[in-house]
Amino acid sequence: MEEKLNPWLHIWFKPRAVIRQELEKPDREKYFILLSIVIGMLTAFTGYEQDSPVLNPLSLTLVVVFGGAAGGLFMLYFISWVNAVVGRWLGGRGYASDLRVAALRGSMVPSLLTVFIGLIDFAIRGEEFFYSVNLLIETREMSTLAFIAGGMPPALIVLQVIAFVWTFIISLKSIGEAHGFSAWMALLMYILAALLFFIPIMIISFIVSIFIFL
Repeated sequence: MEEKLNPWLHIWFKPRAVIRQELEKPDREKYFILLSIVIGMLTAFTGYEQDSPVLNPLSLTLVVVFGGAAGGLFMLYFISWVNAVVGRWLGGRGYASDLRVAALRGSMVPSLLTVFIGLIDFAIRGEEFFYSVNLLIETREMSTLAFIAGGMPPALIVLQVIAFVWTFIISLKSIGEAHGFSAWMALLMYILAALLFFIPIMIISFIVSIFIFL
């Protein structure tokens, strides 16, 4: 009898096996919308920055509730669709629904580790956690490492780097399982997706912003 894996626990050590198991479930996308919204809101909270030393609760709430929710759904649906399209160009077999499983189970859930480290940083630094790098430079002296990390304590910087690398590898293996190819091919897929979809969007946005401020 095949071992039943807990997708919340085993994704850290057996990502391919977990994704394979989840893809076979008839109700595999149950609660996905709710989970993506919650994870998106938590990510928005730990990523929020401001240029004022006085916390703006309204701005924080709007960014977390609306920006976070929209970001989570964007990741679940649009990014999964992009990964499905580009992956199939490279010989993958996954469809958008398969990549949604890989995105939530193999990327968004593991990203909670970096969110958790961010929350620890928030508990340590309080409102300073939300200060932008420019504001931190104005309020106190910073080392180069602290500048790059946005004022995060050195121990948390190390944990954050480890967590990022680990979760990225999990994401590659999850995408690879959904498409039926290697993690290296998943990395190539990410690079192509960035070149073909996101860089043009950034260029267009930059051009539009120039015309707006002319």
